[in-house]
Amino acid sequence: MPDTPDTTDQNPPTPGQQQTPGQLLAGPPQLSNAPINSRPGQPPSLPVQPPVQQQAPPPPSPQQLVAAKHQAVGQAASFLFGQQRDPQTGAPVKQPPGQLFRSLLAGALLGGAMGSEGHAGGGSVGGFLSGFSRGGNAVVQQQYQRQQAAQEQQQRQEQMSLEERKFQEEQMQNKAQLEHWNLENLARGREADYRDRDQLLHENEQDANIQKWAAENGAYLAPSIPNNAVPGNGPELMKQMAQNPARFNPPSGMGRLLVKQYDFDGLDHDSKNGWTEDGKPVDWSKHLKWSVYYVPQNSTDKNQITMSGADWHRLYGVNFPADADPNKMYNVKAIAPLISVATQNRKQEREDNNANFRSKHDALNATVQAARANITHLESEKRQLIGQGFGEDDDEVKEVQQKIDAEQKREQDAISDMHPRIRERVSKQTPAAQPANKAATASFSPKNTSAGQGAPARRVTPPSGKTVVYDPQNTPHFVDSDKLKAFLADPQYRGWHQ
Repeated sequence: MPDTPDTTDQNPPTPGQQQTPGQLLAGPPQLSNAPINSRPGQPPSLPVQPPVQQQAPPPPSPQQLVAAKHQAVGQAASFLFGQQRDPQTGAPVKQPPGQLFRSLLAGALLGGAMGSEGHAGGGSVGGFLSGFSRGGNAVVQQQYQRQQAAQEQQQRQEQMSLEERKFQEEQMQNKAQLEHWNLENLARGREADYRDRDQLLHENEQDANIQKWAAENGAYLAPSIPNNAVPGNGPELMKQMAQNPARFNPPSGMGRLLVKQYDFDGLDHDSKNGWTEDGKPVDWSKHLKWSVYYVPQNSTDKNQITMSGADWHRLYGVNFPADADPNKMYNVKAIAPLISVATQNRKQEREDNNANFRSKHDALNATVQAARANITHLESEKRQLIGQGFGEDDDEVKEVQQKIDAEQKREQDAISDMHPRIRERVSKQTPAAQPANKAATASFSPKNTSAGQGAPARRVTPPSGKTVVYDPQNTPHFVDSDKLKAFLADPQYRGWHQ
């Protein structure tokens, strides 16, 4: 059986012989109208061989077709409706009127010019039409790529914005925490006179620990503040703050930390007199040193803050389980958590101390006021007895006087237990009634009335077994009823009457 001739074209058309887009648009040439000698040769007719079956790719599913269509529509819509974004910033770009048409036209003209350069196998008409179409498509594709780049840039910027916002919020929280500490420290300085030596020594130790760890993590003394970290500089710093607050502002990315140190040289303290210097109240502004530090606000500091469990508890009141090893080391990664713990501890301690102070002095003040009220009442009762004729040596008057003395002692004991500053204020209040004596009863004395000018007789009710008699000044006195006649007959009491 003869071999089947190979019908495959051994000389496929070269790229220059390929039909141009114009030739494709014009369709195949009409051979019937061409001269025979110009017609291309025809291969002989041969039996048709069955084509080789090739593995065709699976057709796309309906869902894939819809998704591809939506993607294409979305790309076109994003471009056509001007929803473009700056590739550098990701921000929406507002196109001027006519920009869309100018972009399409410029791209189409460029593509048309490229297509009209001509091909070896055809004219320039088809090339121009095809190039015009490709140019328009290129503009759309370019705009889509720019849109994609702009969206990616916007996402990166949004991510950066979130991180920056988180960092800024963290910085604000850290600065606020430092200022809370500063306010607590200022309050402690104002209340130094109401604390004992152990409490102030504990504060010194806390401040020194805060200062140490802050310095090891990049903090430094504020260089723009005169007299910073100088003993007794409190009044001067307050004056500067009032005149130029901006001088105390930290640089960008820094926080402000205020620490203090008490100086006890020449100071004495006891429970009765409190803090004194040469027997006088202490001027704490001369015994305090204030230091202003600028603290970096970076999220990770240079050195971890590491202390034993015993130190955490002793300095900042941090409680661990009862079976925990006090020598075990615990750490925090930045100065901000340490400041937070210290501020909470210091605030709680100050509030507890102040609450105990108020409770104690409220009770003492109530005792003072009650004693003074009792003294006033007893003094009135004593005056009535003397007005009724009782003398200082009479048992009735002595009994009242003993009650007065007891109330006065109760008042003085309560005042002595007060803080010296509170004691001074209470002592300046209306003093308690003084013990009854001749001065207190002068209104009943003959010396209180000029000779020959007797006051009107005051009627009083005598106690049982007594009778009221009046001296020449009509001051009432009591005498035993069974001795009344003998009393009035005595020449020594001439002028006395009932």
